[in-house]
Amino acid sequence: MGAQTSAEFFEGTAMPAVPMIQGFDPDVETLSFTLSEDDMDATLRLEDLADQTGVRLSIGDRLIAVLFGVRADDLEPGCLQFEFE
Repeated sequence: MGAQTSAEFFEGTAMPAVPMIQGFDPDVETLSFTLSEDDMDATLRLEDLADQTGVRLSIGDRLIAVLFGVRADDLEPGCLQFEFE
């Protein structure tokens, strides 16, 4: 999948059923996600939107969130936490 701009991300008739998070500050905040145990061994991918307005957060081939206002390089280890059940 190629990089998308924020405008391209929102094109179409249906919004994706994933959290759209605006204003996350990875220097002072932590985001926690609860995922299925099936996702435990999947690869975490952080992909900047083409216009650098946000980051697509994916586990395996599944989009789990879009963080607006940050870039992948802004996300330090530990600012994203995952629990598997």
